[in-house]
Amino acid sequence: MNETSAAGPVLQPEKSSGLERVVSDHIEPYYSGCAMVVSSPVEISLYFGRYVLKGLDRGAPSLAQVYEKQVYMTAEEAEKLAQAILQTARMFKSKRAELQTGAQDSSGRQDRKTGTGSTESVPAATELIKV
Repeated sequence: MNETSAAGPVLQPEKSSGLERVVSDHIEPYYSGCAMVVSSPVEISLYFGRYVLKGLDRGAPSLAQVYEKQVYMTAEEAEKLAQAILQTARMFKSKRAELQTGAQDSSGRQDRKTGTGSTESVPAATELIKV
């Protein structure tokens, strides 16, 4: 079970590292519509951004990518992150497909596509994948 500390929730330690994970109370959520990966000889940098409209004042609107967040990491950390993101995306898509094809909740309502009733429940929320 997770606990709470002064800095925020304490997550269970990962088996491989044994380190305590604490999520800061000061994390600012950010939706990134675009991302860019840049590398140097010693590190990998991830840029996260969003799309904005520009040129409205000139009557020639266009989209631009504005990068506002940057994260540096080692190649090994980037590889672990890439694997976790890929695994999470596959799990997310699988659960979403189950929901779309099942279109049925535990209340026994009829399936929208087939019109048949079912007592199967909707899959639980996805599990966290630790990096």
